[in-house]
Amino acid sequence: MNNLIVRLVLRFIGYLLLQVLVLNNVELNGLMNPYFYPLFILVLPLRTPQWLTLCLAFAMGYLVGIFTGTAGLHAAALVFIAFIRPTIIAVLFPGVNDEDNSELNLGKFGPVNFIMYVLLMVFIHHFIFFSVQVWSFSLFFYTLLKILISSIISSLLILLAEYLFWNKKG
Repeated sequence: MNNLIVRLVLRFIGYLLLQVLVLNNVELNGLMNPYFYPLFILVLPLRTPQWLTLCLAFAMGYLVGIFTGTAGLHAAALVFIAFIRPTIIAVLFPGVNDEDNSELNLGKFGPVNFIMYVLLMVFIHHFIFFSVQVWSFSLFFYTLLKILISSIISSLLILLAEYLFWNKKG
């Protein structure tokens, strides 16, 4: 248990630092903004209480928002995917029972389901974030393009990291 808590704290700090120190400085003509930090919520252990998941999502999103000057946007998008996470897991991983406390990763749940999970959750996160950021239909196609490109880049980055560091024993 203590090992899990230490690992989660280190992961929280590491993802936050990677996002604010490195990835926030990566942008391509305003169309590509890679966001790696949602991975923290995506791979939390399955039996993490919903209230804790929402609090962790708010904390991570709020801290990223402080460093990017987008107060509340990151928190709102991350809290939303934390909120729908149990439903998405139930749909994509129907064999998962309530007693399983493993983390979501490629080794445990297989690449196809895990890739679908990451793509869906990252797209929802980006859709909420960029839609609320623009809050206008005047730039609808530009915003949609930004959502798609950023979702693809962020998903590839997350999947690459998962592939490199997942526990092969499951």
